[in-house]
Amino acid sequence: MNNLEGLWEGQSFFCNKVTKKFNDKNNSDLSYQEQIDMSKDYILSLIGECKEVLDTFKWKKHRSQEVKFEKDRLIEELIDCQKFLWNLFFIWGITLDEFIDGFEKKSRIVDQRWRDEQSC
Repeated sequence: MNNLEGLWEGQSFFCNKVTKKFNDKNNSDLSYQEQIDMSKDYILSLIGECKEVLDTFKWKKHRSQEVKFEKDRLIEELIDCQKFLWNLFFIWGITLDEFIDGFEKKSRIVDQRWRDEQSC
């Protein structure tokens, strides 16, 4: 097992615990509507965490307030985002292999699009 597999499995296990607590069933047993409802909750949580990422550095150009950058805090907030994002994969039954395949496919598409658009 590589590190990614271990992280994926650990977060999947945790996500399933959350699903059991709030739905009294496993991720794999959720109805389509329950998947949608959990997705909505995770996406809203992800949006909140993205705001917390922004708060780790000075991003508001119109404000003169000082923000002390702390890399450890940034990492923590980015990890929170990652965890909520991965939970969406688990809710929909997406495997690590499907994730990797999808990531690689999309990366090829984005890379080709970049080359096409930058050669103008």
